Amino acid sequence: MAHDAKLVDIFIGSPSDVRERNFAREYMNEWNEENARRTQIRLQPVMWERQSTADSRARGQELINRKLLDPCDILLALIWARLGTPTSVALSGTIEEVTRFHSTGKRVSLYFCQRQINWDDKEKLDQANAVLDFQREMRDIDFGIIGYYTTKDSLERQLRRLFNEIADEYNGR
Repeated sequence: MAHDAKLVDIFIGSPSDVRERNFAREYMNEWNEENARRTQIRLQPVMWERQSTADSRARGQELINRKLLDPCDILLALIWARLGTPTSVALSGTIEEVTRFHSTGKRVSLYFCQRQINWDDKEKLDQANAVLDFQREMRDIDFGIIGYYTTKDSLERQLRRLFNEIADEYNGR
């Protein structure tokens, strides 16, 4: 028997050092298995490396933004010790995604990992300082509530609350 469900597209954005990136997608799918039928909401993970195609008609980040990010309902951004790869318009692709999506008024759920960082070279230290600067910038513009986690378990608890809240909002509760 077929079941109707509202599809909520959630773009997962993060620099490459965030090892919880795939976990967020896997947990979203697990949440769907346990909750989609009951809530009539299906959360659809969107990730550039799984859904983009080769295309030379624009710069890479612009293609990701236009084809994948912009159509999404929510951005889930995870940041740890690096901001990521610089683009021509932002300090990194992830920062470009956060600022672009935030400017639309759509929900950005931004989480910073507070796991210990290995400070073994200047580049890592510079990247970590850039992350701290970005956190301060988000607080300065009154970005809203920012989440923090240290372990996969603490992220899972926060994602469970987030996904349940999204389902409630899309169901008008």
